[in-house]
Amino acid sequence: MKNAVLVLAVGCALLSAGGGASARARNVRSQLLKMAPETRLEQECNERATDVLRQQHRLNGADEVVAYAFGQVSVEGSRVKAPGAAVRDHGAWYRLSYQCKAAPDGLAVEAFTYELGEAIPRSEWDAHFLTP
Repeated sequence: MKNAVLVLAVGCALLSAGGGASARARNVRSQLLKMAPETRLEQECNERATDVLRQQHRLNGADEVVAYAFGQVSVEGSRVKAPGAAVRDHGAWYRLSYQCKAAPDGLAVEAFTYELGEAIPRSEWDAHFLTP
């Protein structure tokens, strides 16, 4: 499962970066379309979270988001709410809450808002599926 998440994250990064014209990006898009819509949507929103945090220089090393770390993820239509997410930056984890609205195919984000929280103590990482 971890490899599938990595493939999805890389694929979403390619698509978000405008790599849709390459054969590799078309193949990734094809694979993403085979995934459950909720999975596609959550992965694209997680990728947007890392992109936004990097672009705004708040967490310039953000490289992974765990949407379900501290609570349930809610998916309703093309909207995702992840009030208990976590984001990793340079080996440290931080609390994150986000709301995301995607295109109907789940391959593009139309709206994204977030709140970045405090650092998560290392002693809590294992209980919330957070890796160094």
